[in-house]
Amino acid sequence: MRTYQLILAAIVAILLSACGQTSGLKSPQSRPLQIDDVGVEIAESYPVQVFAIIKATLPDGCSSKGVITQSREGNTITIAAQMNHSGDDVCTMIVSFVDERIALEGDFPPGEYLLKVNDVETKFTI
Repeated sequence: MRTYQLILAAIVAILLSACGQTSGLKSPQSRPLQIDDVGVEIAESYPVQVFAIIKATLPDGCSSKGVITQSREGNTITIAAQMNHSGDDVCTMIVSFVDERIALEGDFPPGEYLLKVNDVETKFTI
C-alpha cells in the first residue's frame, strides 16, 4: 500500500510540475503566397470573360493555400493570394505547387489592363 501511495505522489508531482509550461506550439501564420508566374486567359465570349492563371509554390509540408481576394480600381486588378503555415518548427521539406484559374470580376471593355498578383505584374489588352 505504501508503494502505491509513493507512486501516486510521484505521478501527481510530475503532472503538477508540467503545469504552467508552454507546449512549444506556435500559432498558425498567414503570409503572401510565393508567386512563380501569372498569365491571363481571355475567353471568346460576350461579355468578355477574363481569367488570371496563377502558378505558385508552397515551400514545405506545413504550408497550404490560403485566402485569395481580388479588387479593382479602373483598369488595374489586384489579387492578394495568401498561404497558411501551421507554425510548426519541424515540417516535411516537400515543395508543392499551386495552379489557380481565377475569374476576374467586372466588365472588360476594349483597352489595356494591369493585373497584379502579390508582387508580380502582367499587362493584357482586350
